[in-house]
Amino acid sequence: SDYANMILTPIIPTSKLLKSETNYDGSQRVSIDESDLIDDGSVWFFINGIATSPELSKVNAKKIAEIFKREIHLLYNPSDSIPFDLIECIMDRTFKMGTKVTQSMYKVLLKALNDYEKVVIVSHSQGGIIAAELVNRLVKDMDCEHMAEKLEVYTFASATNYMLKNERLSIEKNKIIPHIEHFANTKDFISKIGVLHYKEDVEGHLYTNESSGHLLNIHYLVQFLNGEFGTENKLFSYIPKETDIKE
Repeated sequence: SDYANMILTPIIPTSKLLKSETNYDGSQRVSIDESDLIDDGSVWFFINGIATSPELSKVNAKKIAEIFKREIHLLYNPSDSIPFDLIECIMDRTFKMGTKVTQSMYKVLLKALNDYEKVVIVSHSQGGIIAAELVNRLVKDMDCEHMAEKLEVYTFASATNYMLKNERLSIEKNKIIPHIEHFANTKDFISKIGVLHYKEDVEGHLYTNESSGHLLNIHYLVQFLNGEFGTENKLFSYIPKETDIKE
């Protein structure tokens, strides 16, 4: 099926809904009270993980929105059941066979990089594989590689085994471009067979927590907010001082 019209769903950090508008990709965007929203010229996306329903993905994205006080756009990775999702993971990770969803997301990413000063991607689990594929395509795309410096990617419990950086820009700027950070529980099985096992092949800064669990909200975001992955990472700096999220 064609996912182009369903791929970007707005999730908001407050219940103060004012109006709906058509987003730049044709989907619906909900505006909120600007006093509750940080507008710094950036756009934030979330890519969900394996076996995640649209409803749960929205719950995850809402938690991210509440923590960072940003409007979060959900790049939904549809679930076809765990067995089929695992096959899709193998295709994407082992054979680098981009799915239709990944192809559609890449078009959205390029549009966002053209429209905004900064593009932030937060991903979880299988979403980390998709995020890696998006980055890998971008840094290989000679027509678009100059936009890599505008991109920031943050993964939680990433299942990926391969992620590139832009070699030329990284050497020139003396830092990893695009900016990439990974957060992984050391006893999380998916993280162990993903970013932790392949850390030499996955570009980016790796922050670990001596803990178990794979669920985004209760095993990662709460601990991240509490500083259990450290407080020196760039993602942590985006948390407003007044943020206080209950478990």
